[in-house]
Amino acid sequence: MVAMAEKKLEGRHVLFILIGFFTFMLIANGFFVYFALTSFSGLTTEDAYKKGLNYNAELATQREQLTRGWTPRVDIVAAGNNQVSISLALEDANGRAVDIRSVQGILVRPTVEGQDVVLEFNRNGDRLVAESVVSAPGNWDMKLYADAGNYEKAYHIEKRLWVK
Repeated sequence: MVAMAEKKLEGRHVLFILIGFFTFMLIANGFFVYFALTSFSGLTTEDAYKKGLNYNAELATQREQLTRGWTPRVDIVAAGNNQVSISLALEDANGRAVDIRSVQGILVRPTVEGQDVVLEFNRNGDRLVAESVVSAPGNWDMKLYADAGNYEKAYHIEKRLWVK
């Protein structure tokens, strides 16, 4: 029989194991930090305290809007090259078109200030259509305020969209 030499764990082996472990941890944490910084969604709010105090009023406004029974029909087409086409129609609870007098709209970049795009809507049959070019691809928040029906307050629609 052949005698096998016994392998012993020496100090240099422990050193290499520790160096390898901490190197792996540093690389893994580096990836996590990189992805955390590059994927920031931009959820920041100015005057968060004041908006928090007005939260109940905002809920009441949303309840009032729901009592109208309207269904917004928003079609968004991102055609490439940062071009966006948005069309809007409102239907009442019976499925009939609601007369929209005017629409104010804006596209807001959630992560960068100063890139807002004001939307200008034109009538196209029973729909209002806006076409625009945004400054960069990515996430955009669409905010529409439709003056329609027999209400003093505008009908508010918000939606996040992705532009290619």
